[in-house]
Amino acid sequence: MRGRLTLLAAVLFLGSCHQEAPRKQARPLTELETRLAKFIIMHRGPDPVNTAIILARAKRPRLMTAIACVETRFGPGACGKAGEVSMFQVLRWPGGNPRDTGWALKVAEQHLEEKIKDAKGNLWNGVQRYNGRGREARLYRERVRVLMGEI
Repeated sequence: MRGRLTLLAAVLFLGSCHQEAPRKQARPLTELETRLAKFIIMHRGPDPVNTAIILARAKRPRLMTAIACVETRFGPGACGKAGEVSMFQVLRWPGGNPRDTGWALKVAEQHLEEKIKDAKGNLWNGVQRYNGRGREARLYRERVRVLMGEI
C-alpha cells in the first residue's frame, strides 16, 4: 500500500508542476490584410484570413487579389479547361503544389512580370496579356481594374 501511495503522490506532484507552454497569440492583421480579407469574404472566397495574409506579401497585393478573384474566386484547387491551375489559373505550371497559395502567388507573379515585360512595362497591357489576347482579354483587364479599385 505504501508503494502505491508514493507513486500516486509522485504523479500528483509532477502533474502539479507541469505547465502548458504559453500559446502564441495570433498577431493582429495589418490594415492591408484586413482590407484583403474583407474583400475575399465579400466575394465568398475560402479561408479569407490566411489567403489575405499570403496575398499581402505580394509585390502588388491588390492586383494579385483582384486577379485571383476574377480567375477563380480564390479557389486554390481550380483547374481550367486548357489545363490552367491554381487560384491564379497559370497555364504553364513549373512544378510544385498549385494548391499551395504561397507558391501559386510566386508563380503567378513571375508569370505576370513576364507579361508586363512583354508589354514594354505597361502594367495594364501586361494584365491583359496575362489572360490572353483580343476582346475577352480586354474585358478581363477591365474587370481586374474595377475589382482592384474596390480593395
